[in-house]
Amino acid sequence: MFRTQSFFAFLFLLFSFTVNDQANALEVRSSVPDFSLKTLSGKSVKLSDYRGKTVLIDFWATWCPPCRRELKVLNEILNEFPEKNYKVLFLSVDQNLTAPQKYIKKMGYSKMTVLHDNKGISQKYGVRGIPSLFVIDENGLLVKNHVGMVSKKILLKDLKLKKN
Repeated sequence: MFRTQSFFAFLFLLFSFTVNDQANALEVRSSVPDFSLKTLSGKSVKLSDYRGKTVLIDFWATWCPPCRRELKVLNEILNEFPEKNYKVLFLSVDQNLTAPQKYIKKMGYSKMTVLHDNKGISQKYGVRGIPSLFVIDENGLLVKNHVGMVSKKILLKDLKLKKN
């Protein structure tokens, strides 16, 4: 009897988390929530400031090896293609600013717009794992969502960038 009750309690909890997770997940072609966060240097950045450009939001953390590899690839893209028609926002989900500040400085990623997700933006976007990338079109609509590391080829395609 206890086993049966425990099993159903487990199923209920599992279902609750699944429903909650699906409720937070953004759907492709839906509007994304706007946000305003500060960069590592203290400058205020608002997502809606980049309306008219393709925006890539990268949720990452310093303790995540795939995130660090993806940061390297994104840094290469930033160095090869100046941010004219696109913008990349790097939202750190680290507990505090110290770790991302040290890591970005150590790696020499000076072109990155790094923000600290201290307002739960990752929850509003339904982030289930990191790295998580959200590609937003010029009108503020979600075009793609990638969970896990993405190749440079796919990132270039998502950002509509072509080598000459």
